[in-house]
Amino acid sequence: MNLATRLTQSLSDKQLAVMRLIADEASQRGWTLYAVGGLPRDLLLNRLTRDLDLVVEGDALPLARSLSRLHGGRVTTHPSFHTATWFLPPRLTRDTEKRDALDLISSRSETYKRPAALPTVKLGSITDDLLRRDFTINAMAIRLDDERFGDLLDPFGGRDDLAKETIRILHPRSFADDPTRIFRAARYAGRLGFRLAEEAEALIPSALRYVNKLSAERLRHELDLILAEEDFAPMLASLSEWGALATVEPAIPSFDPPRAKLAAKNPPADFALEADALALAYCLWFMDSPAGLVSALAKRLDFTAALTKTVLSATRLAHDLPTWNFSKPSEWTERLDRHAPTAIYAVYLVQRKQELVDYLKEWRRIQSTLTGDDLKKLGLPPGPAYKKILSSLRAARLDGEDEKRLLKSLMAK
Repeated sequence: MNLATRLTQSLSDKQLAVMRLIADEASQRGWTLYAVGGLPRDLLLNRLTRDLDLVVEGDALPLARSLSRLHGGRVTTHPSFHTATWFLPPRLTRDTEKRDALDLISSRSETYKRPAALPTVKLGSITDDLLRRDFTINAMAIRLDDERFGDLLDPFGGRDDLAKETIRILHPRSFADDPTRIFRAARYAGRLGFRLAEEAEALIPSALRYVNKLSAERLRHELDLILAEEDFAPMLASLSEWGALATVEPAIPSFDPPRAKLAAKNPPADFALEADALALAYCLWFMDSPAGLVSALAKRLDFTAALTKTVLSATRLAHDLPTWNFSKPSEWTERLDRHAPTAIYAVYLVQRKQELVDYLKEWRRIQSTLTGDDLKKLGLPPGPAYKKILSSLRAARLDGEDEKRLLKSLMAK
């Protein structure tokens, strides 16, 4: 099966129609449209494609504006990077309830003023654009114009490296120019079951000193992408082996491989818990570390306030739980109410404490049958005492005691 046929079969009719619209408009300007990166790679591997990166050998900015003017939708541009985003009109989307967007990228070249810095870009040829990419297997392009639809452009031997199951960089400065490529090497090798070429792996040690120069946003983005993979444990193991995690300040701890399977477990339905998959993965990764280190890592990786709170909650709970020896559900509930549900679930997956199950399934949803209105009807003036009384009544119900009898005794005082 040739690439044109594979391409046609792998994309929806709407996607193909939109790409032909773009390719036709580019052709009228004397430019050529290509699908680059993940799409050619995955088509050659007969894998379900995740990526749809479109590069025009020309200028994407006027092209995007013209498409919006002719077919509707709106455009945002990023002139410093020569890219534009076309937010498609509903009639061109795959789902009429969702506004799909396509990134249109000008073919360009990149230079790096210093290691780990963002590149300086300028317009260039499609070969220039492929040369700026991370690995040979991602440095291929497929033409999308009618005349040569499906033709493969492979100037650096990416197809051969796919056959050899090898991750190969494009030039010796690759990892030093952009240390995020070390993280991407681990991700692609793990996802595809490939190996990193020996000459590429040999260059990692000299590039490690630049990893900590990466911004929090760029470093965190790479880790998020890895944790979103189906089997991320081998990827993190490679990064640990190469020293990429330890070189970050503070050093990122190694990941316990068996916990990757735990991260993939959805909470049982009766937990009524929508655990954030990414937060769960970070909890499982960092929960054994001291709280001070987790706080420092959260700052270095620019965690959101919510993520920081959840991961710190897991860390503190994992540390404290073995020392808890409560006998009553109310005692467990009072303590567990201070922790994020996702954190409790993460600690349960590791420590398998039955009280955590009882809390998630039942105790956390139990409240007193009486309310503030009931207290008011009984003649108790509103005030701070309400919270204390209702908490006591909730505890009584959790422990199977008579709430009304307790209320009488409380009001008698």
